[in-house]
Amino acid sequence: MNKPPFFNHNNSKKNNNMSQEKKFETFEEISSELMSSGDVVCASDEEEFFYKDTDESVPCGEPIGIDLPVYDFDFLKYEIDEDDNSRDANKFSYNASQEYEALINDWIVPKEVKLILFKNIYWRPNYEEE
Repeated sequence: MNKPPFFNHNNSKKNNNMSQEKKFETFEEISSELMSSGDVVCASDEEEFFYKDTDESVPCGEPIGIDLPVYDFDFLKYEIDEDDNSRDANKFSYNASQEYEALINDWIVPKEVKLILFKNIYWRPNYEEE
């Protein structure tokens, strides 16, 4: 049986709500640093985006998804300290912090941008036959 999102093994509603609150706070913090309203993509005059439940085309100007930038962090150089006996989790946390800092300070540009459609939208391109 699949567990619902934010499932709490203790069945404690209070703890579950706190977990949801924390997740929403984290999402809000990250998205407010990295995303803007310009990242929301809307349907154009072309009928190529459709609602999954009705198969009707999405009207021009309606949101269909978000542009998600994909970054290449390979250029970030992490100094390897041979005497560092800390746990790998600490090293990962440090590296993730470096990547986050690079993102919020616009030190890097995306290598590509992917369109992530909302879950109720699908794409069916309207290729004209020649």
